[in-house]
Amino acid sequence: MQAPSAATIEERALVRHVFDPRLSVWTIYNQTLGLTGPFWVGFEVDTPLFSPEERVTSELDVIVWPQDDPAHSIAIECKRVTVSAAVWTTHLASGVRRIHKGVQQANALLEKGFHRSYLAILIAVDGREQFKGAWTDAMLPPALLEIVMDPAKLDGLHPDVGVIYVQAGQVIDKELRLSGGMGRVGHRPAAMREQRPGLTNRIEDWIRTFPSSPQRS
Repeated sequence: MQAPSAATIEERALVRHVFDPRLSVWTIYNQTLGLTGPFWVGFEVDTPLFSPEERVTSELDVIVWPQDDPAHSIAIECKRVTVSAAVWTTHLASGVRRIHKGVQQANALLEKGFHRSYLAILIAVDGREQFKGAWTDAMLPPALLEIVMDPAKLDGLHPDVGVIYVQAGQVIDKELRLSGGMGRVGHRPAAMREQRPGLTNRIEDWIRTFPSSPQRS
């Protein structure tokens, strides 16, 4: 039986796959976010970080903070783009239009006062026929990358918001988390700001409740 296509993966599952510290310590956390010491990661966080009247998204996709230092938290809004087998000829990737919504949500995170805010574009690629198990070649061709990474799709994004493009490629006939080659394909650093004290207090309160299985590096 053929494994599910990477192009059908749910966004939450893709986010947890890409930001799993066991898989991405070097590529995402060390190299991209510049975290060199121990850190914690939380997924799908809502209250108490956001009250209903403040919410512009249903939840914060990812929050990362250095161990014992929540005043330097990093908020990450994620948007999924999927590339099915057919997209290799049609060049019509799914989810590209949702990047504009991600721009609005990432700008809102910046306004909440996090130390750093990012928009992450996660590209899930069904490349089983194209890659044929060749892990080192598991990258989209330039023509497809240019469509996804067209700077015009980030129009309106505040310059202080960082951008991360990550490709997760399904290279053999197993589900993505068991068969993928993953790597950063683009990056714009986020500006570092002094985090609002009230937000830090909320994060500290949330940490004490351990509501959404934070993971440690």
